Amino acid sequence: MTRFFGAMTGWTLSKNTSPTLVPKKRPKKFNAEKIHPMKLYHRDDCPFCWKVRLAFLFANASPQMIPVERGTKHPDIIKLSKTGTIPVFVDGDLVIAQSSVLLEYINDALADGKLLPATPAGKVAVRCLCYYSDNSVGPALRGLVFERRDKSEDEQDKDLIAKSDQAWRACLDVLEAGFVGPFMCGEFSMADCTFLPRLALAERYGACVDERHPSLHKYWQTARQSELYLNSFAHD
Repeated sequence: MTRFFGAMTGWTLSKNTSPTLVPKKRPKKFNAEKIHPMKLYHRDDCPFCWKVRLAFLFANASPQMIPVERGTKHPDIIKLSKTGTIPVFVDGDLVIAQSSVLLEYINDALADGKLLPATPAGKVAVRCLCYYSDNSVGPALRGLVFERRDKSEDEQDKDLIAKSDQAWRACLDVLEAGFVGPFMCGEFSMADCTFLPRLALAERYGACVDERHPSLHKYWQTARQSELYLNSFAHD
């Protein structure tokens, strides 16, 4: 099991009795210029794009990375996505424009099913956490992230930031109580792909998980140094 996770995720279980994760060396960058039939239209800081980049890395798959700037409408996206949103994945005639569906495709087609547990109950647990991250954690953080990302400090709505931070901490309370370890649902899964970008954005905009949530804090401090996480940043 230790060798499997080292090879597939860049995180290796330590030899200690406790399931502590230890990071490996910094990885190579995405090669956006490599010609490949698979294409991923994405934005570096979009959590929905980020989670599928993590899944592709887990599966050792390298789609051609096509960056889309925030606030712009890429002509291919307008043509390929009914909602005009990213990520959009293209593999020949196959087009997937929904990140959760794309995670399932990566799991089935590229990752030998390893992004989900083997049992039906385990699959449900992972999918529920993914849903919670997308529909509760993301909205909780949104106000804080958007205010600090898009406005000067003088222009920021401090009340909105405070409410957003409070909602984010409430989500962390829920996740801390249900944390299994060493990953979000025991073994590395779609749940980690979905939640790690939220932790990264929270840290970037001044709301990092801390010692108030000790299990999540330990998880994040290890994850942020791992090969898989470091390689998930897009390099266009």
